[in-house]
Amino acid sequence: MKITIIDNDLTFTTSISTNLKTNYTIDIFSSPSEIPPHHTSDIYLLSLGYTEKMCQCFIEKFKSKIIILLAETYSHTYLRELMLLGAKEYIVKPFSMEEIERKIRYFVDKEMATSYKSYIDHKLQYIRIKQGRTERLQAPMIVQSNNETMVEKLVLQYCATHKLTFLCISLNTHTWKEALAKSKNCNLLYISNLSRFTKAKQNELFKLLKGRSFIAYTSGIIDSNETKYRVFTLNSDIPEYDGSYILDMDEYMKYIFRKFQFTMTDTKLAEELGISRKTLYSMRHRYNIYKNKNTEEA
Repeated sequence: MKITIIDNDLTFTTSISTNLKTNYTIDIFSSPSEIPPHHTSDIYLLSLGYTEKMCQCFIEKFKSKIIILLAETYSHTYLRELMLLGAKEYIVKPFSMEEIERKIRYFVDKEMATSYKSYIDHKLQYIRIKQGRTERLQAPMIVQSNNETMVEKLVLQYCATHKLTFLCISLNTHTWKEALAKSKNCNLLYISNLSRFTKAKQNELFKLLKGRSFIAYTSGIIDSNETKYRVFTLNSDIPEYDGSYILDMDEYMKYIFRKFQFTMTDTKLAEELGISRKTLYSMRHRYNIYKNKNTEEA
């Protein structure tokens, strides 16, 4: 993570950089006009000791980055205009290092969260769940499914719908009890791999979960009459495939059709497979896989 400080007070910039350089790479400039045209940084600390025009030009150029303004007073004449122009935050001098580090950490964490969300959205883009399904669900509950990735997307949508934070606890680990004990401040627990537990172990788990809000995933069969929790089935016509074994050609083509047919046109799908549309239609007929809107989503 790189931080650039723009301020003409050498004593001030030296003090800040000395404290920050342990955790960050630091650049220092005495004026916005000194910054090279293609300069890149993650966070810019911009002093307002320059003309309004200089500050405006700087923010317009780097507003895709995190810009924290270093103001002399809360009532700085053009502070509001610069915030509306694209600056993310401001801090008033003199300030403690704890205060500026707290603001920096906040934006670093926010950027990391955005990056993780982008990656998760990419990984889950082909998993489709019917609109409104999460609104009808209510934790605690157990989800039976042949596709764990679909359950993971359900959990994310449920938390987004209900504005909840959640914690994942895998029952494949030996530390699940410790993780559960440390999760008191979490709104929702996502418990995975319930199917690996015997009936006795499941009962032990549910005793520990008493009064907690959770969604538990199982690939096995749960008799709804044997548990006080709701049991919800969410199956997919796209089997879970992790690449750990080899599919024969017919199974591979079925997998590709089911996974991509609602996110690619037939022309694009045929092009990616290196076959003609006529061949693709022939394969659809052979495998009995068609674009039926009723089966588009789980």
